[in-house]
Amino acid sequence: MALSSLASRVVAAYGGERTWRSAQSVDVEASAGGLLFTLKVGHGIERGRVQVEVASPRARFTPREWDGRSAVLDGHDVRIEDAGGQVLASRSDARRPFPWGRRLIRWDELDLGYFTGYAFWNYLAFPALLLRDDIAWKELGPGLLEARFPPALPTHSAVQRFHIDPETGLLRRHDYTADVVGPF
Repeated sequence: MALSSLASRVVAAYGGERTWRSAQSVDVEASAGGLLFTLKVGHGIERGRVQVEVASPRARFTPREWDGRSAVLDGHDVRIEDAGGQVLASRSDARRPFPWGRRLIRWDELDLGYFTGYAFWNYLAFPALLLRDDIAWKELGPGLLEARFPPALPTHSAVQRFHIDPETGLLRRHDYTADVVGPF
């Protein structure tokens, strides 16, 4: 599938197609906070290490305050591992029970791991997502891309919009409804 001119410009702004087609992973140190984390978890994540695979929805998030434990996303499944890789808890098809039941009020570590895992994978692998054949990208106008994600990929919502800075080609705004939170 050929990239639109805008999608090509975005990929180029983030290092180019060759870079993203050959990239194995992205590793960052990140924090997460705000009202969602306060309501669902009771606190933000001050700082943690995030590792995402570029080619597939796999992510490892190790918050500093978890004493070496990590949340590991593998497609739609999530698990919590200790520092030695021992699985402490797991949940298959982690998206299925969202957003209802207790998840409307509170998230456990597996819920948080699923949300942060797919969110970080989507954010950090964004240029590579533009190169995937299973995501339908459409240029809606100057600086505006729409993505339609297949059910096989964990993401916020099936349809999302990406506003691109006209001068730099970098992502300026990302619009979506986080379905795991609710249809708000």
